[in-house]
Amino acid sequence: MSSTLRAVSGAVALVAMIFIAGGTAHAGVAVQGVLTASAGVTDNVQSAPTEPVVGQVGRQTDLIVTLTPGLILTAGNSRSVIRLQYLFNSIVYAKNTDADTYTNTFLVNAFFVPSKRTTLSLNLNINEGRQSTFNNVQDSTAAAQVQIVPPAILDLLNISAGETFVGETSKRSRFLETLSFATSYQLGGSDQGTPTTQDIIGRLGYDYSFARDLVGVDVNFDYAIFPALTGPLIAGQGRVDPEGAIAPRRDQLTLTPLARWNRDLTYFLSIRANLGAVLLLDPNNSDYVSAEPAGGLGLNLFGRTAQLDASYQHGASTNLLLRQQYLTDTVALRGTFRFGDRSPFSLSLGLSYSYQRQVDVDKSTGAVGHSILGDITLGYTPVPFATLFLRYNVIDQIGRPSDLQPVPDMYRNTLLFGVSLIYPPAISLEVPKSAVGVRADGRDGPSISSSKSTPQ
Repeated sequence: MSSTLRAVSGAVALVAMIFIAGGTAHAGVAVQGVLTASAGVTDNVQSAPTEPVVGQVGRQTDLIVTLTPGLILTAGNSRSVIRLQYLFNSIVYAKNTDADTYTNTFLVNAFFVPSKRTTLSLNLNINEGRQSTFNNVQDSTAAAQVQIVPPAILDLLNISAGETFVGETSKRSRFLETLSFATSYQLGGSDQGTPTTQDIIGRLGYDYSFARDLVGVDVNFDYAIFPALTGPLIAGQGRVDPEGAIAPRRDQLTLTPLARWNRDLTYFLSIRANLGAVLLLDPNNSDYVSAEPAGGLGLNLFGRTAQLDASYQHGASTNLLLRQQYLTDTVALRGTFRFGDRSPFSLSLGLSYSYQRQVDVDKSTGAVGHSILGDITLGYTPVPFATLFLRYNVIDQIGRPSDLQPVPDMYRNTLLFGVSLIYPPAISLEVPKSAVGVRADGRDGPSISSSKSTPQ
């Protein structure tokens, strides 16, 4: 799909949502417009490896401009709340116009209270467009994730959907269940040949709370399907097979049973821990099974003007774009701070390090990668509906040269200055008291009432 057609489809979606909002305003629907715009500079437009690769574009410095308009529709009553959001994201460069990207994103979040002791959350995310590893800069500092990134620009369609059900079994205990599905498909372009990949993730859990402690057990599973990869391949006698088998189909199943414990040390400080095992299996071959310990630790400090979270976690993760599964050790420090109760200044901080080991087909570990992410945003909110921000983002990726197919070394620095707008900045709707995760500004929170947040 061309960038012009993408822009037109984005504009049509915005106009359609405006008309829907106008036709349903009497039904208790609130409408908000959002816009994030920024300009800055980066020293690695296409996340190219540190060592130049023959035939590929190397590291390039360029000016970058991002523009993300959108519309949010929210409807609610005492038993449910639904939020629909459309965003059109464009990332353009002054010189490297071939690296420009455009994406359309449509999100639906819904929260229901079927009975006095049960809640149900639903979500849908459809993302289509020309994307690169630079699209992760559109995540807020608080949401940015550390991971291995490929140096590629792809036309992708990503779809994910999920649900979470929570039921109270007594005043101190509850049962919870989550299930989500994600798929990624390359639409075409210069790198065509990547087929659909699918990932199904689920969780079953049980919690019991005491005066200052919470204990629980979880069973998590992740079933990833990587269909066979085909493309041009040199066959016998120099013949080129346009549908050659580059990689066979792979199915990967991960089971992670965990015991959890949380404790409130004071009214502003809590700690948490989990311990269990991670099991790696091939559903089509019972001989390929491996297991190792899993677990983590965390500390959370919170107050009126500051929140800080530090954590360590060992487990397994799946990267759909890279078609790989990794054993990961991740250390993260995240914080948000306001300079006083009434101060218009805020600071968001994110520091993460991840040690990742690729899991091969036979469940042995292959290539090793180290990923470092640093992200800091200074915000200034002179009025409730607008925030000016200055953001610095750095990514450093280091591979192991002795690996057969090593993770490429790569680093990237980005500095952005911009503005984030949301109007009206707050809405008033009748919603369930426990409508967590369906806030009108797109962040987790105790209610649908929208307040200005740290910009994207």
